[in-house]
Amino acid sequence: MYAGTFFTNGNVVLCGYQQNKKIPNISGFGGKKEDSDPTLTYTAIRETLEELFDIKPDNNLINIIIKYIDIKKIIIHNDYHMVVCSFEDLELMLNILFLQNIKSNLYDILPTNISEVIFKRKIDINSEISHLCLLPLKENVQINTDFIQDIHQYLVQK
Repeated sequence: MYAGTFFTNGNVVLCGYQQNKKIPNISGFGGKKEDSDPTLTYTAIRETLEELFDIKPDNNLINIIIKYIDIKKIIIHNDYHMVVCSFEDLELMLNILFLQNIKSNLYDILPTNISEVIFKRKIDINSEISHLCLLPLKENVQINTDFIQDIHQYLVQK
């Protein structure tokens, strides 16, 4: 079984770039349930904290977050359990991390809002998620091939 967290405001969704995968890709936040995880919601929050902040959260922290966030719904697809949360829930998680004095090597100062989560993040190629982005909440989002070429040209001439 697998579980993850899906952060959205109804228009866009928060995603992460997994550059160390065999085929690098943009995905959500989540992973495999560990034997010690009591529920799939617990797995979703644990995996999210690990991937977003590169931390190893303890049981107390995960349980506090589960208690205070407002899970909008849970979507089950095959063996995947997706916990749907708002960006406000993410900001609540950030406040809880601050109050628990959690530090992340991906941030000089722990972010307080989604903008800081994305733009203040240090790029660590060893992290499971290296970069963060927002994507439109639409089916079959495609990246224009000319734009991909623009990115390539920028990187070549950088």
